[in-house]
Amino acid sequence: MTESTSILGNTQAVVGDDGRVTLKNISSGGIDFDSITEALVAAKRAPAVTLETNIKENSEIITEFQSLNSLTKELGSSLDALRGSTSSFSNDVFDQRSGTVQTFPSSSAAPGHVPSGAGDIVSIGVEKGAAKGSHTIEVIQKATAHQVRSDGISSKFDDLSTLTPPIPTGNFTLNGVEITITDSDSIYEVAEKINNANSGENATGVSATIVSAGENEHYLVLSSDKTGTDSKIEFGLDPADEAGSATMLNALGLTNGTTSTTISIKNETVSPQNAIVDVNGLGVNIERQSNTIDDVIEGITLDIIKAEPGTIINLEIDSDLTSVKQGIIDFVDTYNEVRKFINNQQTSEIREFDEDGNPKEGADKEFGDLAFDSTFRQFAQEFGQLATFSNFSLPDGYQSLSQLGISIDKEGMLQIDNTVLDQRLIDDVDSVEKLFSFNMTSSDTNVTFISNGTNTEPNRDADGNIIPYYLSIEGTDADGNITGASLRTGPGENDYLDGSVEINGNVLTFTDETGAESLKIIYNGGSNMSEVTDIEITPTRGVADSFYNIQNEYTKTGSGLFDEKSISIEEQNTIMENEIANIDERVKRFEDMTKAKFLKTEQAMSLSNSLLKQLEQQFDAMNKS
Repeated sequence: MTESTSILGNTQAVVGDDGRVTLKNISSGGIDFDSITEALVAAKRAPAVTLETNIKENSEIITEFQSLNSLTKELGSSLDALRGSTSSFSNDVFDQRSGTVQTFPSSSAAPGHVPSGAGDIVSIGVEKGAAKGSHTIEVIQKATAHQVRSDGISSKFDDLSTLTPPIPTGNFTLNGVEITITDSDSIYEVAEKINNANSGENATGVSATIVSAGENEHYLVLSSDKTGTDSKIEFGLDPADEAGSATMLNALGLTNGTTSTTISIKNETVSPQNAIVDVNGLGVNIERQSNTIDDVIEGITLDIIKAEPGTIINLEIDSDLTSVKQGIIDFVDTYNEVRKFINNQQTSEIREFDEDGNPKEGADKEFGDLAFDSTFRQFAQEFGQLATFSNFSLPDGYQSLSQLGISIDKEGMLQIDNTVLDQRLIDDVDSVEKLFSFNMTSSDTNVTFISNGTNTEPNRDADGNIIPYYLSIEGTDADGNITGASLRTGPGENDYLDGSVEINGNVLTFTDETGAESLKIIYNGGSNMSEVTDIEITPTRGVADSFYNIQNEYTKTGSGLFDEKSISIEEQNTIMENEIANIDERVKRFEDMTKAKFLKTEQAMSLSNSLLKQLEQQFDAMNKS
């Protein structure tokens, strides 16, 4: 009968039927301590792995918020162009202007006169915000720059003293600046000296060139840099040697005369003259020194190309409908990009893809990273109101986007019916502007709008209809500064101590005591004005104006709701990263301690294995005997 007895761990002494003793399962320390250590360390670090997963998910949320922030800012830019002018605004598409022109003969034109095209007579620039309307322009005279020349000179590069006949040298003044000519100067060098004098604070305003009519016929040509009668070329004689100076200028063929009182220009090729135009049939010659005229019709710049008396240019200034339509297209495009992003976040779909970009088979459907975030859901709700915005309190014109041919499809995307939109713009672009923009009207022409704020709202009656606010002004002092003001929701209620208006000279800013908070105006009532009451102030808000302020609350750099959420998540990540560092520090100590313990165990097992080997040898010796 075989018997076995455990003598150390799994090692057994086995006694056979023949009485021989053998050892089985002798251990040589075959335990994988590294794997055991790795498993124990992994268990200890499991909380850090969870935190790392959370950080990764948070980082993905931040990335999505950054994408949404970028898309919403682009929408904000398109809204900015449609929301109307503000104090710092410079891209209002409704302020863009276009001009159309046509020409026809004036009543005084010669029989058979055929007008040139307007573009051949004058280039017309129309600034944004220029008043709409019709103007007539007749270009009677083009401004010219003064130009004179010398007599023909036989050589361009030979010294003046060597010419036949020789030209004497000396000093003269050109528009008050002294120029010295020496014996060794050529006519080419004279031109250089004149051009050198046309620089610095005391520049002559005259440029010189050499025109060569033939091999032995060269002309010194002097031209005023500016047009008009104020820019004449004037020569002066050297007070120390008037006769010599006059002789030199006369020999060059620039002047006639022998004294400062008798000297005159000899060869005038172009006489200086002013530009002359007649505007709006006033029958008054409007003269300007330059051919660029920008102070006759406000917002209009005329660049005269040629004069054509007898030709009337009719200029029609109106809204630039191309710019307005492009602004609306940009709004629709940027709106749809945001809507597409929101739809993606709120849709359950496969979000894992293979290397070819195809959805992975068997992958679970998931919502977007932001789908259940409170900030995102709040934004999505407010965003959804943009497309359905209606302002039924507008007294006339268009009250919703659908009336402009802008509809919503089943995915929530905006679609433009170009035929309808084009017709609306042609028929009544002002009403289109009112639907999109902030507007303010006043019953007093002394009131000028400056800017509005996020919380500027219209006054409404009990039925929700827009009605005016009523502004009362106590008066002004000798400098035109307003002494007191009050804004109320009804007439006859002025109280100059109610805190409804902040006063800075003649600038009024309405406070949060009123619904017109942050609305800022100028009142130009003049000095020592007596009390004025119940001035009607009526602000209205449009779709672009309203939502621009909403999106701005989300996208403001550093303080917008999107950035605040991202910053908050980043702070959470920082806390978790610090906790991971603490866990890793503790795990490292645990790992070092565990390895030390297992090292001692391995050493003990190595010793026991050595003893077992000795026992085996002894049993073998006993069995042989």
